[in-house]
Amino acid sequence: MILSDVFKRLGFNENKRKVYLSLLNFGEATARDISHNCKVERTNVYKILSELVEQNLVEELPGKIKKYSVVNPTKLIDIQEENKKAIEAVMPELLGMLGIGVAKPKLKYYEGEEGVKKVFEDPLNMAPGSVVKSFSSTENVIGRFGSIYTRHYSERRAQAKIKRLSLRPVSNKSKSKNEWEIFSSDETLKREIRFLPPHIKTTTLIQIYNNKIGVIGAPEEGYAFILESKELYNLISQVFDLIWSSAKPSDQ
Repeated sequence: MILSDVFKRLGFNENKRKVYLSLLNFGEATARDISHNCKVERTNVYKILSELVEQNLVEELPGKIKKYSVVNPTKLIDIQEENKKAIEAVMPELLGMLGIGVAKPKLKYYEGEEGVKKVFEDPLNMAPGSVVKSFSSTENVIGRFGSIYTRHYSERRAQAKIKRLSLRPVSNKSKSKNEWEIFSSDETLKREIRFLPPHIKTTTLIQIYNNKIGVIGAPEEGYAFILESKELYNLISQVFDLIWSSAKPSDQ
């Protein structure tokens, strides 16, 4: 690599490079000697020497006549390291301005029956041993998909070794265990159900899993979406756990 290119990378302009190399050749010299040698005005030479002294690349020698000497050139490596550290220190801010390296929420919106099924089945993509938490109602699930599909879905989830914890609003249907057998807690199907406080009524289905929040609106609203946000997932998951800890199990 050409020497001038190296100094450009270190932030040296042409005059600064000339002054530094001239002094390096002299070993020690006055500003006048350097100015005469590299054809840079003496006023500029003094300014450049002052910068080099601040960077610990040049030292001012004691004596009646002001002379300068280059510190070991390996100090140039220190400049590069300091520049690297300075860039690393501000890199998070730079990436934030560009929108890179910052975890931004991701939203996917779905409509129609197939779109709703994609949201409902998305937890099946989790690793074995995972848990999906849900606020759900029997009206929303079986009303949309039917009992055969819902039973088949539960079997697929159990085969994938994904457990489901479900908080459901109390209703006449959810109390009728014979009619709604497929919605009861079932160890084989890796499903545990508890009931929300009686005053909470909803037909919206919310699934909490894998840093995602999957929402299926009431049947008459016809929308569904998946929001991927670690912070929101943690918050809603903690709210779920708080309610779950005091909720009534489905077999009581």
